[in-house]
Amino acid sequence: GELINLKNVDIEDIEIKKRISQIKNSPILNRVITRLDRPLQGKTELGNLITDAIRQRFNLDIAIYNNGGIRINSLAGDVRLKDIYALHPFGNYVVEIKMTPSEIEDFIRSDFERHKSIDLQVSGIRYTISATRDNRILGINIKKENGEKLLKGKKYRVGTNNYILSSYKFKHKDPGRSLQVKVADILIDFLNKGIDVQKYK
Repeated sequence: GELINLKNVDIEDIEIKKRISQIKNSPILNRVITRLDRPLQGKTELGNLITDAIRQRFNLDIAIYNNGGIRINSLAGDVRLKDIYALHPFGNYVVEIKMTPSEIEDFIRSDFERHKSIDLQVSGIRYTISATRDNRILGINIKKENGEKLLKGKKYRVGTNNYILSSYKFKHKDPGRSLQVKVADILIDFLNKGIDVQKYK
């Protein structure tokens, strides 16, 4: 195998280009799912949207999603089916893991140490990380959305995607289980019902 720099490729297959155009402009992919009163912009707003959709669909305590799984920077106006597949093109499934507060903290800690920045978007909790300028963690504070602390030793139902479960390194005794629904399908259903975009400011 070899890597090919596309900047050095100036030959196009006309038939393939035509087929791509037909797919992008198909009535199915251009079906409007919902209309947003204002744009949802950035990883935080879109990440909160995704995690809210996951948590509400399965009545989970917490949902956690990685920034790398958010592939566009905004949703605005008429949101079409193709916009959802641009936002999440991977076909990942939602998985559920039962986790204690210490395991959730280790999840956040290991992710921050790996990326040297905030990478995880959440629903059901809020967290802050205190760190030095060279990204050495001094402390992690996790609370429920109502401000209460997580109960020590309690196992919370946490939803995420199968990519995170298979590739991120964090402590969890529960191996997790697939809920057999794709993230994109959950988003489509969630948006079909209409949302209050003001909550994502």
